Amino acid sequence: MDAVLRQVEQLPALLAVSRSAQVRDWDCLTLDRALEWARYFQHLHHRFRARPQLREALGRRLRRSQPLPLLGFPALGRCPQLLGLALLENRALPPAACRCLLRGLLQPPGEGSGCDPRGLALLARRKAAARLLALVPGPEGQLQAEARLLPGRLREQGQEAEARLREQGQEAEAQLLPGRLREEGQEAEARLLPGRLREQGQEAEARLLPGRLREQGQEAEARLREQGQEAEARLREQGQEAEARLREQGQEAEARLLPGRLREQGQEAEARLLLGRLREEGQEAAEAAGQLPWLRAALEQLPQPRACGVVAAALALLPQGCGTEQAGDTDRAAGSSQGGYQAGAAGDGCAAGLLLSWLLGDQERFSAFCLCLPSSQLAFLAGHYSQLSRSYLDLLTSWGSRLVYDPLQGRWVKSCLDKAELSWEELRERFICLCQGPALLREQTQAALELLRTRDGDFKVRGLSVWTDLLMEVGY
Repeated sequence: MDAVLRQVEQLPALLAVSRSAQVRDWDCLTLDRALEWARYFQHLHHRFRARPQLREALGRRLRRSQPLPLLGFPALGRCPQLLGLALLENRALPPAACRCLLRGLLQPPGEGSGCDPRGLALLARRKAAARLLALVPGPEGQLQAEARLLPGRLREQGQEAEARLREQGQEAEAQLLPGRLREEGQEAEARLLPGRLREQGQEAEARLLPGRLREQGQEAEARLREQGQEAEARLREQGQEAEARLREQGQEAEARLLPGRLREQGQEAEARLLLGRLREEGQEAAEAAGQLPWLRAALEQLPQPRACGVVAAALALLPQGCGTEQAGDTDRAAGSSQGGYQAGAAGDGCAAGLLLSWLLGDQERFSAFCLCLPSSQLAFLAGHYSQLSRSYLDLLTSWGSRLVYDPLQGRWVKSCLDKAELSWEELRERFICLCQGPALLREQTQAALELLRTRDGDFKVRGLSVWTDLLMEVGY
């Protein structure tokens, strides 16, 4: 319902834009989108007019979004007509968009539309018809009289013109006949001359052809030999240049990739050292309520991106199955009599629990952790640690609820550009990676999105709920 209230607040802005000079950039697609929003507001009026509490809430939100209380809840039912009148009175509307608007307004209302024939719909259609009739000069009676007299006048003028042309054509033929005969004789001679010359030329060419062919063959052979040598030299030079360029590019690529590789290797080495010490002291930490002071101090001394990378690398290095569910069973695993394997599993479970406790203990730290890591790596960790997946989904829900839909741009945008949050494209990529993970994580993500869509009103069309659009993007 909050999404519907935020969308109702956009109605005064939509009407203000339709009266401004910004419509000079509108095309038929933008006009249709604006009319669709107007019809959606009309649909909200028909849907909630019999529910007093929702009607009062929509009216208050609509009055709050404008400086003066000019529009109330009844204005939602007349939104298409109000928008059409505003656009018809705006001379900045382009001709193509104006024609699309006139065609839409001149169509009679469909059955069951509930429009008052004396209301704004009839006024909009009459105004559109008046604009079309204004383009026709003269009164209607004069046009009808001229239309009745026009066929007779045209017949008379056509007969007179035909008689004049016939007389002029006979006189012109008599004057041009001698000249035409002379021209036809010259044309006949000109047509025969090329044939004679061609026959003579063919006989001469037949006599000279063998010698010319020998000369041309020798010249062509010499040219081909020269071209082959030049091409071979060019290919040799190009091969040497290409080899040198490839060598240089390979060295540059290695130089660019070296810092990243060294950084990854350094984080992995630090993660292995951290896990080694956690395995040694993990059992003692579990008995001491799961706290290691040195762990918090060591991680907080590092820069935040580096600390996040080390923790992520350590969690990824732990064997599968060492999630937080097993961290609580450390005492039972350590006390069992099945040897070193179970003791090692218990140590890994304690290490995972301590790392997750440090990571999830501070919401700001966990938000920075999720912003630093790529979506694929976060999806991998969420698939192995259920506690991390729940906190990650809650954080994505918080970020997604702050997105608002911009009807003029036709997409979701950030409500506050200064905050460190995800854009619509980044949020969509995060959910797609989660849905491509293990089956349990995929089902958990789908269930969370469906629950959020139900809370938003269970709409099945785009632009009303960010969760509906996300479900459509991931293919559910």
